[in-house]
Amino acid sequence: MAGLASGRSEFVTETGFFAASNSGRGFKNYFGQVFGRADRIFVVKGGPGTGKSRFMREVAGHAEAAGWQAEYYYCSSDPASLDGVLLRKQERSVAIIDGTPPHPWEPALPGVREELVNLGEFWDSAKLSAAGGEIRALTEKRTALWRMTYRWLAGCLDMCEAIKSVGAACLDSGALRAGAEAILAGVPDGEKWSLRPALISAVSMAGSVYSEHFIRCASTLFVIKDRYMTSHILLGEVLRLAEAKKLSLLVSYDPVDADRADGIYIEDSRVALVVSEFNFGRECINIDMDEFITPPDKKMRARAEYAERCRAAMLAGAIDVLGEIRDCHFQLEEIYTSAMDFEAKETFTREFCEENFPI
Repeated sequence: MAGLASGRSEFVTETGFFAASNSGRGFKNYFGQVFGRADRIFVVKGGPGTGKSRFMREVAGHAEAAGWQAEYYYCSSDPASLDGVLLRKQERSVAIIDGTPPHPWEPALPGVREELVNLGEFWDSAKLSAAGGEIRALTEKRTALWRMTYRWLAGCLDMCEAIKSVGAACLDSGALRAGAEAILAGVPDGEKWSLRPALISAVSMAGSVYSEHFIRCASTLFVIKDRYMTSHILLGEVLRLAEAKKLSLLVSYDPVDADRADGIYIEDSRVALVVSEFNFGRECINIDMDEFITPPDKKMRARAEYAERCRAAMLAGAIDVLGEIRDCHFQLEEIYTSAMDFEAKETFTREFCEENFPI
Protein backbone atom coordinates (compact mmCIF):
# COMPACT_ATOMS: atom_id res chain seq x y z
CA MET A 1 0.00 0.00 0.00
CA ALA A 2 2.63 2.50 1.03
CA GLY A 3 6.15 3.44 0.09
CA LEU A 4 7.46 4.33 -3.35
CA ALA A 5 4.25 3.44 -5.15
CA SER A 6 1.86 5.97 -3.64
CA GLY A 7 0.17 8.61 -5.78
CA ARG A 8 1.15 9.94 -9.21
CA SER A 9 4.86 9.28 -9.38
CA GLU A 10 8.05 9.91 -11.27
CA PHE A 11 11.73 9.44 -10.61
CA VAL A 12 13.55 12.70 -10.16
CA THR A 13 17.17 11.60 -10.13
CA GLU A 14 19.46 8.59 -9.89
CA THR A 15 21.58 10.41 -7.32
CA GLY A 16 20.84 12.83 -4.53
CA PHE A 17 18.25 13.10 -1.80
CA PHE A 18 15.73 15.41 -0.15
CA ALA A 19 16.48 17.27 3.10
CA ALA A 20 12.88 18.16 3.94
CA SER A 21 9.34 16.92 3.32
CA ASN A 22 5.75 18.08 3.08
CA SER A 23 4.29 15.83 5.76
CA GLY A 24 0.99 15.14 7.44
CA ARG A 25 2.20 17.26 10.36
CA GLY A 26 3.32 20.19 8.23
CA PHE A 27 6.71 21.03 6.78
CA LYS A 28 9.43 18.72 8.15
CA ASN A 29 12.96 20.09 8.00
CA TYR A 30 16.09 17.93 8.34
CA PHE A 31 18.55 20.71 7.44
CA GLY A 32 20.24 20.73 10.85
CA GLN A 33 20.96 16.99 10.75
CA VAL A 34 22.00 16.99 7.09
CA PHE A 35 24.07 20.17 6.81
CA GLY A 36 24.72 21.17 10.42
CA ARG A 37 27.95 19.19 10.75
CA ALA A 38 29.71 20.96 7.87
CA ASP A 39 32.86 22.90 8.67
CA ARG A 40 31.59 25.85 6.66
CA ILE A 41 28.08 26.77 5.55
CA PHE A 42 27.13 29.25 2.84
CA VAL A 43 23.51 30.36 3.29
CA VAL A 44 22.00 31.54 0.02
CA LYS A 45 19.27 34.19 0.22
CA GLY A 46 17.02 35.54 -2.52
CA GLY A 47 13.47 35.40 -3.87
CA PRO A 48 11.98 32.86 -6.29
CA GLY A 49 13.58 33.02 -9.72
CA THR A 50 16.75 34.74 -8.50
CA GLY A 51 18.97 31.79 -9.43
CA LYS A 52 19.66 30.23 -6.01
CA SER A 53 19.49 26.70 -7.39
CA ARG A 54 21.61 27.54 -10.42
CA PHE A 55 24.18 29.20 -8.17
CA MET A 56 24.44 26.03 -6.07
CA ARG A 57 24.71 23.81 -9.15
CA GLU A 58 27.44 25.94 -10.71
CA VAL A 59 29.45 26.11 -7.50
CA ALA A 60 29.10 22.35 -6.97
CA GLY A 61 30.19 21.66 -10.55
CA HIS A 62 33.23 23.88 -10.12
CA ALA A 63 34.05 22.24 -6.77
CA GLU A 64 33.82 18.76 -8.31
CA ALA A 65 36.32 19.87 -10.98
CA ALA A 66 38.57 20.92 -8.09
CA GLY A 67 38.44 17.44 -6.54
CA TRP A 68 35.52 17.79 -4.12
CA GLN A 69 32.76 15.18 -3.83
CA ALA A 70 29.25 16.62 -4.12
CA GLU A 71 26.03 15.32 -2.57
CA TYR A 72 22.93 17.00 -3.99
CA TYR A 73 19.72 17.65 -2.03
CA TYR A 74 16.65 18.48 -4.09
CA CYS A 75 13.76 20.71 -3.08
CA SER A 76 10.88 18.61 -1.72
CA SER A 77 8.36 21.10 -3.13
CA ASP A 78 10.04 21.79 -6.49
CA PRO A 79 12.33 18.83 -7.30
CA ALA A 80 13.72 20.65 -10.35
CA SER A 81 15.49 22.93 -7.87
CA LEU A 82 18.09 22.35 -5.20
CA ASP A 83 17.75 22.88 -1.46
CA GLY A 84 21.45 22.40 -0.87
CA VAL A 85 24.73 20.75 -1.74
CA LEU A 86 27.13 19.04 0.66
CA LEU A 87 30.75 19.11 -0.53
CA ARG A 88 33.55 16.97 0.89
CA LYS A 89 37.29 16.83 0.28
CA GLN A 90 39.44 14.68 2.56
CA GLU A 91 38.45 15.77 6.09
CA ARG A 92 36.85 19.06 5.02
CA SER A 93 33.15 19.65 4.40
CA VAL A 94 31.27 22.64 3.03
CA ALA A 95 27.49 23.05 2.76
CA ILE A 96 25.76 25.47 0.39
CA ILE A 97 22.09 25.75 1.30
CA ASP A 98 18.93 27.65 0.43
CA GLY A 99 18.31 29.72 3.55
CA THR A 100 14.89 31.11 2.61
CA PRO A 101 11.54 30.02 4.15
CA PRO A 102 10.22 27.43 4.78
CA HIS A 103 13.72 26.37 5.86
CA PRO A 104 15.37 29.60 7.06
CA TRP A 105 18.83 29.11 8.53
CA GLU A 106 19.90 31.29 11.43
CA PRO A 107 23.71 31.46 11.60
CA ALA A 108 25.14 30.27 14.93
CA LEU A 109 28.63 31.57 14.15
CA PRO A 110 28.12 34.24 11.46
CA GLY A 111 31.30 35.10 9.64
CA VAL A 112 33.12 32.26 11.38
CA ARG A 113 31.32 29.16 10.12
CA GLU A 114 28.33 30.61 8.25
CA GLU A 115 28.49 33.16 5.44
CA LEU A 116 25.45 34.79 3.81
CA VAL A 117 25.22 34.87 0.01
CA ASN A 118 22.62 37.49 -0.88
CA LEU A 119 21.43 37.18 -4.48
CA GLY A 120 19.05 40.06 -3.76
CA GLU A 121 22.02 42.32 -4.50
CA PHE A 122 21.44 41.61 -8.18
CA TRP A 123 17.76 42.54 -8.48
CA ASP A 124 16.20 45.84 -9.42
CA SER A 125 14.19 46.87 -6.35
CA ALA A 126 12.30 49.51 -8.33
CA LYS A 127 10.96 46.87 -10.74
CA LEU A 128 9.94 44.61 -7.88
CA SER A 129 8.29 47.49 -6.05
CA ALA A 130 6.27 48.30 -9.17
CA ALA A 131 5.04 44.69 -9.20
CA GLY A 132 4.44 44.71 -5.45
CA GLY A 133 0.66 44.29 -5.67
CA GLU A 134 0.93 41.23 -7.91
CA ILE A 135 3.71 39.73 -5.75
CA ARG A 136 1.65 40.26 -2.61
CA ALA A 137 -1.49 38.72 -4.13
CA LEU A 138 0.37 35.66 -5.45
CA THR A 139 2.17 35.18 -2.13
CA GLU A 140 -1.09 35.34 -0.17
CA LYS A 141 -2.76 32.89 -2.56
CA ARG A 142 0.20 30.51 -2.31
CA THR A 143 0.10 30.66 1.50
CA ALA A 144 -3.61 29.78 1.53
CA LEU A 145 -3.00 26.89 -0.88
CA TRP A 146 -0.21 25.53 1.34
CA ARG A 147 -2.61 25.51 4.29
CA MET A 148 -5.06 23.50 2.19
CA THR A 149 -2.31 21.10 1.10
CA TYR A 150 -1.36 20.35 4.68
CA ARG A 151 -5.01 19.69 5.56
CA TRP A 152 -5.14 17.04 2.83
CA LEU A 153 -1.85 15.56 4.02
CA ALA A 154 -3.06 15.52 7.64
CA GLY A 155 -6.03 13.41 6.52
CA CYS A 156 -3.66 11.18 4.56
CA LEU A 157 -1.60 10.68 7.73
CA ASP A 158 -4.75 9.80 9.71
CA MET A 159 -5.49 7.04 7.20
CA CYS A 160 -1.91 5.80 7.51
CA GLU A 161 -2.46 5.51 11.26
CA ALA A 162 -5.65 3.48 10.66
CA ILE A 163 -3.78 1.07 8.37
CA LYS A 164 -0.83 0.81 10.78
CA SER A 165 -3.19 -0.09 13.65
CA VAL A 166 -4.39 -3.13 11.70
CA GLY A 167 -0.87 -4.23 10.85
CA ALA A 168 0.50 -3.72 14.36
CA ALA A 169 -2.33 -5.81 15.87
CA CYS A 170 -1.38 -8.74 13.64
CA LEU A 171 2.41 -8.52 13.84
CA ASP A 172 4.54 -11.46 14.97
CA SER A 173 7.32 -9.62 16.86
CA GLY A 174 9.51 -12.68 17.22
CA ALA A 175 9.46 -13.42 13.50
CA LEU A 176 10.16 -9.78 12.74
CA ARG A 177 13.23 -9.70 15.01
CA ALA A 178 14.53 -12.86 13.37
CA GLY A 179 13.99 -11.24 9.96
CA ALA A 180 16.01 -8.16 10.95
CA GLU A 181 18.83 -10.37 12.26
CA ALA A 182 18.87 -12.30 8.98
CA ILE A 183 19.17 -9.07 6.96
CA LEU A 184 22.27 -7.98 8.88
CA ALA A 185 23.77 -11.47 9.34
CA GLY A 186 26.30 -11.02 6.53
CA VAL A 187 27.12 -7.37 7.21
CA PRO A 188 30.48 -6.91 8.97
CA ASP A 189 30.73 -4.64 12.00
CA GLY A 190 31.75 -1.05 11.37
CA GLU A 191 34.01 1.33 13.27
CA LYS A 192 31.59 4.04 14.32
CA TRP A 193 27.80 4.29 14.55
CA SER A 194 26.33 7.22 12.63
CA LEU A 195 22.90 8.05 11.21
CA ARG A 196 22.14 10.79 8.73
CA PRO A 197 18.74 11.60 7.17
CA ALA A 198 18.70 11.20 3.39
CA LEU A 199 15.13 11.16 2.10
CA ILE A 200 14.50 9.33 -1.17
CA SER A 201 10.88 10.43 -1.67
CA ALA A 202 8.78 13.60 -1.51
CA VAL A 203 5.28 14.89 -2.17
CA SER A 204 5.91 17.85 -4.44
CA MET A 205 4.48 20.26 -6.99
CA ALA A 206 5.42 17.64 -9.60
CA GLY A 207 3.54 14.88 -7.76
CA SER A 208 5.16 12.07 -5.80
CA VAL A 209 8.85 12.04 -6.71
CA TYR A 210 11.68 9.68 -5.86
CA SER A 211 15.44 9.38 -5.94
CA GLU A 212 16.95 6.08 -7.10
CA HIS A 213 20.16 6.72 -5.16
CA PHE A 214 19.81 3.78 -2.75
CA ILE A 215 18.68 1.47 -5.55
CA ARG A 216 21.48 2.32 -7.98
CA CYS A 217 24.33 2.52 -5.44
CA ALA A 218 23.55 -0.67 -3.51
CA SER A 219 25.51 -3.85 -4.14
CA THR A 220 22.78 -5.72 -2.21
CA LEU A 221 19.21 -4.44 -2.40
CA PHE A 222 16.29 -5.55 -0.23
CA VAL A 223 12.87 -4.44 -1.55
CA ILE A 224 10.12 -4.56 1.07
CA LYS A 225 6.45 -5.01 0.13
CA ASP A 226 4.24 -3.55 2.83
CA ARG A 227 0.47 -3.99 2.70
CA TYR A 228 -0.32 -2.96 6.29
CA MET A 229 2.40 -0.33 6.94
CA THR A 230 4.50 -2.34 9.36
CA SER A 231 7.82 -2.08 7.49
CA HIS A 232 8.97 0.80 9.68
CA ILE A 233 8.92 -1.62 12.63
CA LEU A 234 11.22 -3.99 10.75
CA LEU A 235 13.48 -1.08 9.75
CA GLY A 236 13.47 0.15 13.35
CA GLU A 237 14.76 -3.25 14.48
CA VAL A 238 17.42 -3.13 11.75
CA LEU A 239 18.46 0.31 13.03
CA ARG A 240 18.74 -1.02 16.59
CA LEU A 241 20.95 -3.88 15.46
CA ALA A 242 22.98 -1.59 13.19
CA GLU A 243 23.79 0.68 16.11
CA ALA A 244 25.13 -2.30 18.06
CA LYS A 245 27.26 -3.21 15.03
CA LYS A 246 28.58 0.39 14.77
CA LEU A 247 27.41 0.88 11.20
CA SER A 248 27.25 4.15 9.27
CA LEU A 249 23.77 4.68 7.83
CA LEU A 250 21.73 6.93 5.62
CA VAL A 251 18.05 6.77 6.59
CA SER A 252 15.04 7.88 4.57
CA TYR A 253 11.70 8.77 6.17
CA ASP A 254 8.24 8.58 4.65
CA PRO A 255 7.34 12.06 3.36
CA VAL A 256 3.79 12.03 4.77
CA ASP A 257 4.48 10.08 7.98
CA ALA A 258 7.86 11.44 9.10
CA ASP A 259 7.99 9.04 12.07
CA ARG A 260 8.13 6.08 9.70
CA ALA A 261 11.44 5.07 8.07
CA ASP A 262 11.04 3.95 4.46
CA GLY A 263 14.64 3.21 3.52
CA ILE A 264 18.10 2.46 4.92
CA TYR A 265 21.48 2.54 3.19
CA ILE A 266 24.49 0.98 4.96
CA GLU A 267 27.37 2.98 3.59
CA ASP A 268 30.37 0.70 4.22
CA SER A 269 28.83 -2.49 2.86
CA ARG A 270 26.51 -0.81 0.29
CA VAL A 271 23.43 -2.66 1.51
CA ALA A 272 20.09 -0.92 0.92
CA LEU A 273 16.56 -1.57 2.13
CA VAL A 274 13.68 0.28 0.49
CA VAL A 275 9.91 0.05 0.90
CA SER A 276 8.40 -0.09 -2.57
CA GLU A 277 6.00 -1.78 -4.94
CA PHE A 278 8.12 -0.90 -7.98
CA ASN A 279 10.12 -3.30 -10.12
CA PHE A 280 13.52 -1.62 -10.34
CA GLY A 281 14.84 -3.81 -13.14
CA ARG A 282 17.80 -5.12 -11.15
CA GLU A 283 18.64 -8.06 -8.93
CA CYS A 284 17.15 -7.71 -5.46
CA ILE A 285 15.97 -9.68 -2.44
CA ASN A 286 12.22 -9.33 -1.93
CA ILE A 287 10.74 -9.19 1.56
CA ASP A 288 6.97 -9.32 2.01
CA MET A 289 5.84 -7.95 5.38
CA ASP A 290 2.95 -10.45 5.23
CA GLU A 291 5.58 -13.04 6.29
CA PHE A 292 5.60 -11.42 9.74
CA ILE A 293 1.84 -10.95 10.09
CA THR A 294 -0.96 -13.21 11.21
CA PRO A 295 -3.60 -12.59 8.52
CA PRO A 296 -6.22 -10.12 9.82
CA ASP A 297 -9.84 -11.19 9.94
CA LYS A 298 -12.28 -10.11 7.25
CA LYS A 299 -13.49 -7.03 9.16
CA MET A 300 -9.99 -5.72 9.89
CA ARG A 301 -8.87 -6.36 6.32
CA ALA A 302 -11.86 -4.45 4.97
CA ARG A 303 -11.08 -1.57 7.35
CA ALA A 304 -7.48 -1.38 6.12
CA GLU A 305 -8.54 -1.53 2.46
CA TYR A 306 -11.05 1.28 2.94
CA ALA A 307 -8.47 3.39 4.79
CA GLU A 308 -6.04 2.81 1.90
CA ARG A 309 -8.57 4.09 -0.65
CA CYS A 310 -9.15 7.17 1.51
CA ARG A 311 -5.38 7.67 1.93
CA ALA A 312 -4.81 7.50 -1.82
CA ALA A 313 -7.66 9.98 -2.44
CA MET A 314 -6.31 12.44 0.12
CA LEU A 315 -2.81 12.20 -1.32
CA ALA A 316 -4.27 12.89 -4.76
CA GLY A 317 -6.10 15.91 -3.30
CA ALA A 318 -2.86 17.27 -1.86
CA ILE A 319 -1.03 16.79 -5.16
CA ASP A 320 -3.86 18.55 -7.01
CA VAL A 321 -3.51 21.63 -4.77
CA LEU A 322 0.26 21.48 -5.12
CA GLY A 323 -0.29 21.87 -8.87
CA GLU A 324 -2.01 25.20 -8.17
CA ILE A 325 0.90 26.20 -5.93
CA ARG A 326 3.25 25.46 -8.82
CA ASP A 327 1.36 27.92 -11.02
CA CYS A 328 1.72 30.66 -8.35
CA HIS A 329 5.36 29.79 -7.87
CA PHE A 330 6.19 30.04 -11.57
CA GLN A 331 4.39 33.37 -11.85
CA LEU A 332 6.44 34.72 -8.94
CA GLU A 333 9.61 33.36 -10.54
CA GLU A 334 8.86 35.21 -13.77
CA ILE A 335 8.45 38.51 -11.92
CA TYR A 336 11.71 38.15 -9.98
CA THR A 337 13.62 36.81 -12.99
CA SER A 338 12.65 39.87 -15.04
CA ALA A 339 14.13 42.10 -12.33
CA MET A 340 17.48 40.29 -12.06
CA ASP A 341 20.85 41.33 -13.45
CA PHE A 342 22.04 37.82 -14.23
CA GLU A 343 25.21 38.99 -15.96
CA ALA A 344 26.39 40.56 -12.70
CA LYS A 345 25.27 37.46 -10.77
CA GLU A 346 27.24 35.14 -13.04
CA THR A 347 30.35 37.28 -12.59
CA PHE A 348 29.87 37.00 -8.83
CA THR A 349 29.42 33.22 -9.12
CA ARG A 350 32.70 32.81 -11.02
CA GLU A 351 34.56 34.91 -8.45
CA PHE A 352 32.95 32.97 -5.59
CA CYS A 353 34.04 29.64 -7.12
CA GLU A 354 37.62 30.78 -7.73
CA GLU A 355 37.95 32.15 -4.20
CA ASN A 356 36.43 29.23 -2.30
CA PHE A 357 37.19 26.21 -4.50
CA PRO A 358 40.38 26.99 -6.45
CA ILE A 359 41.39 24.48 -9.11
